[in-house]
Amino acid sequence: GSSPQGSLVIDSVGTIYGAANFGGAAGYGVVYSLTPNAKGKWTEKLLHTFPGGKGGGHPTFGLTSDSAGNLYGIATNTDRNLDLVYQLSMDLQNKWNHTTIFRFSYPSSGEPDSAGGNVLIDPNGNAFGFGGGGKARQGTLYQLSQSAGKWIDTLLYSFTGISGGILPEGPPITDQNGNLYGVTVEGGKDCPGEGCGTVFEFAP
Repeated sequence: GSSPQGSLVIDSVGTIYGAANFGGAAGYGVVYSLTPNAKGKWTEKLLHTFPGGKGGGHPTFGLTSDSAGNLYGIATNTDRNLDLVYQLSMDLQNKWNHTTIFRFSYPSSGEPDSAGGNVLIDPNGNAFGFGGGGKARQGTLYQLSQSAGKWIDTLLYSFTGISGGILPEGPPITDQNGNLYGVTVEGGKDCPGEGCGTVFEFAP
C-alpha cells in the first residue's frame, strides 16, 4: 500500500488499522494492520486488497469500527466514479471478509450521491454519515441499518442552503444521548460566501 489517508483505528491490544489510497496487487489501495511486538517493532499485515471496479478502490477518510471490531470505510466504484461504504469483518478462521454495504448513486429523489466523510457507528450497529446531493443539492445526513441481513439506507435530512449550511464534511460525532454533531464547509447566517460554514446538532 501507499499514500495512507484518513483516520486510524486502534483495538484493545494495541493493533492499529488503516487504509491506503494506492498500492496493493491491483494498484487500487489496501486495508492494513500494524501489530506491535515485545521488541518494539511493528508488523504490517494486509487485510484487504481492493480490486477496482464495482469491488471498490482508492479508499479515503480512513477507517472506523464498531463494538464487535468490524471495520468500516469509504471507497470508490472506479468504473462509475461513485462512492461506496464497505465493511471488513473477521470470520471464525481469522480471515477478514469484505462486504459493500451501500452504494451511492447518481442523484435521484434527493438521495445522497457521494460521501462527505467516514461513517459513525452507534452502539446499536447503525451507521450515520454525511453526503452530497439532497433535495436542495446542498448535502445530506443518511443512516444505514440492518434488516433481515441487508443494509437499508434512510435519508434523514437534506441541508437547505446558505442559512442552513452547505456541504457537510467529515464523520458525525455523537454524545451519550444519541445527538449527532457536525460541520458544513459553507453557508451560515449572514455569510453567503465560501469559507464561512456552520456547526450543527441533530437530536433524535
